[in-house]
Amino acid sequence: MTPTVGPWSGHDDIWRYLDELAVGPAVPRARTLHRMRGLVDALGRPQQVFPSIHVTGTNGKGSTVAYAAALLAGSGLRVGTYTSPHLHHLTERVRVDGQPVDQDRMGDAIARVVKAAPDGVDHSWFEVITAAAYVLLAESEIDVAVVEVGALGRVDATNVIDASVAVVTNIEIEHADRAGPTRRHIATEKSGIVRHGATLVLGEPDPSLADVWSARRAGRIVRTGADYGARNRRRTESGTFADLWTPWAERDAVRIGAAGAYQCANAATALAAAEAYLGRAVSPSAVASALADTRVGGRWDVVGHRPTIVLDAAHNAAGAAAVAGTVAEELADLRPRVLVVGVRGRRSPAGLLAALRPEQFDHVVCTEPPAADACPAGMVAAALREPPAGGGALSAAGPALPESISVEAVPAWPDALARAGDLAGASGAVLVTGSLYLVGAAHGALVG
Repeated sequence: MTPTVGPWSGHDDIWRYLDELAVGPAVPRARTLHRMRGLVDALGRPQQVFPSIHVTGTNGKGSTVAYAAALLAGSGLRVGTYTSPHLHHLTERVRVDGQPVDQDRMGDAIARVVKAAPDGVDHSWFEVITAAAYVLLAESEIDVAVVEVGALGRVDATNVIDASVAVVTNIEIEHADRAGPTRRHIATEKSGIVRHGATLVLGEPDPSLADVWSARRAGRIVRTGADYGARNRRRTESGTFADLWTPWAERDAVRIGAAGAYQCANAATALAAAEAYLGRAVSPSAVASALADTRVGGRWDVVGHRPTIVLDAAHNAAGAAAVAGTVAEELADLRPRVLVVGVRGRRSPAGLLAALRPEQFDHVVCTEPPAADACPAGMVAAALREPPAGGGALSAAGPALPESISVEAVPAWPDALARAGDLAGASGAVLVTGSLYLVGAAHGALVG
């Protein structure tokens, strides 16, 4: 594809070109890896320079990648990661030794990708960025890359790597318009990252999907609950602890620094993946530091006090349910509690709202993320107060919110944050959730 912004004289042109790509084509592109394979072939197949671990799943991918990278780094390896999406800047997606790549390096890599792209091929934004990421990782002399799938797996642009370890964190309904309406459809798409003879670390316990995974002919399947897991989780004054086990070792009382019961499952999955790659147990000191210290921006991210302000990009119902459980644990003693929620899309957000358990809050402030397809704040508020006639996830969970819980529509997200702070006061708590666009904007405003 030829850029329409003129000569590639500087990186400003590159960012403008990416903005053009992000708009997308008038006619949807075919769901295929043909374009991506042609692109990396033209670049000399940079994805074959480094070994890799490939991570998919509905939720927990980012945390699992971060934990696995920290565990491998603690084992003496130089580790690169490719994740999505990002909070603030594109460079956050590609990290080496835990640090984002330099913006100039990213710009140069993208320019080289565009120059190498076969004529007449309409590449997507994500294909271009993924190819640039593989160029950067190949040139960084890493020992291993931990790569997060963008969406689903089988025809995701990342799926041109031949990972020796594939990870599936869990399966819930998502991207049904592309994959199909059932969990089996989703699982089948995600199973597409598993290479013949590779190790599959499987965090999804549903036995009815077992044949989906076995059909991929993995060399070994390491299953949660059977081969690895986290148990005996307990919260103490010094943090959250759990006992972790894998085929390579058992460990008692491992401290998990990130909040939420689901983070214990993510940590266990990452540990199993790291040890599957290494073929041995990670040292106790590396496990302790990696799992206690690793955080992922925008995932139960405490960014303020008096009031306590938490950011969490729970953009689907399964993620929202996990966050709701963490609210009950981490914010139990704080009142009033204020929920700030903004979502994308034009369909009713009733399912996500029900999963957030808004009855746990004293006030709900509905807003709009800084995105072209933001769901109107008034629609979000209406879904809380007036569940859709004929059912829907919110109405199925119970009646509309009690009148004692205030619901406001504040379309401008900066005004919504300010309003939430006023409602919470110094003794309360604010949870900002929903679209990552909203969480990223709030993070930029509150943290910088």
